[in-house]
Amino acid sequence: MSTNFLFWAFNVLSLATLIILIQMVRKETPSQVRFLVLFAVVGGAVWYYFSERSDFHHSVSSARRSHALQESGPIELAAVWDKPDGFFRGVELAVDQINQEGGVDMKGELTAKRRSIDLVKYIEDGVVGNGRGVQYEVARREQTVAVVGHRDAKTAVPASLTYENNQLFYLVSSATDPKMTSLGFFNVVRSIPDDRHFSTALLEYCRSRGMKRIALLYARDTYGSRFATFFRDSLREQNRRSKLEDDTIAITLMRSYSAVEQDFSALVGELSAVKHDAIFIADIAPRAGVLIKDIRRRGIEVPILGGEGMATPQLWNAADKQARNVVVASTMPALTDGSLQGNFATFAKSYSDRYN
Repeated sequence: MSTNFLFWAFNVLSLATLIILIQMVRKETPSQVRFLVLFAVVGGAVWYYFSERSDFHHSVSSARRSHALQESGPIELAAVWDKPDGFFRGVELAVDQINQEGGVDMKGELTAKRRSIDLVKYIEDGVVGNGRGVQYEVARREQTVAVVGHRDAKTAVPASLTYENNQLFYLVSSATDPKMTSLGFFNVVRSIPDDRHFSTALLEYCRSRGMKRIALLYARDTYGSRFATFFRDSLREQNRRSKLEDDTIAITLMRSYSAVEQDFSALVGELSAVKHDAIFIADIAPRAGVLIKDIRRRGIEVPILGGEGMATPQLWNAADKQARNVVVASTMPALTDGSLQGNFATFAKSYSDRYN
């Protein structure tokens, strides 16, 4: 049955029911009858809405599967980010390199053909949870078979639900919330560690450097609160397992600050009165850079630790070039003899050559 026919049939039925309802809304009409009629109208509207949405998603998903399984023609990749910066340039470079090598392998029973990739870029609108965000526009395109991006978990987590329901392959490239890959979704994978891995790596770094006292500062937002909690809980668990008292690490100060704060003088003053071997900041750049600047200008020179949210050149500029002795957990590969190695080095050079 066509969607157009259902649409008009539902409208006619709704109009007829409304007329009957108006006629029945009189004092002598039992309230139970009026309620049942109203319930039927509302229930019918809800059923129609969700059935139509289900049919639409099923139709688009079927067309997407058919398009993805073809042996010729380009396939479409959606890249979603919050602003036109280096992320889009990196994706463009990767797509160009794949296309220059002939495209993507299409594994068939008798032959293996290759298809080129068309890149479509979207700027995040920050809309969350109501189905009207940019992920809704991505999911409507049946030519799109995969998505990469969404900078922050605030938009990435609800977007993953939309992509899973529409059978879109989603590669999570920066959101580090463990929820991204703990929901049992089939089409959602992560290319980077999550906050639990980052916090554990930073604790191992502290332990290897003999840091026994940590001051923990975090922003009161989703990322900061989550990352600080993982770091604190990981520290407690490692201390519980440690058989040597000298091997334990203590949090000497744990303070939060507003996610819109720009003046950290009071917080840094409190920090100055506490002994610590390192400062852990659970926040993102550029705000974390402003905090680092205030810490260094106060004469506090202990190492400062941070997560992937601080692993950006923005940190140096935001800290007014005061971000010295700062260690961040990053997905950058380990250096060999002070230089990058392997595929990452090749890609980094290609990126520098193209974009300077």
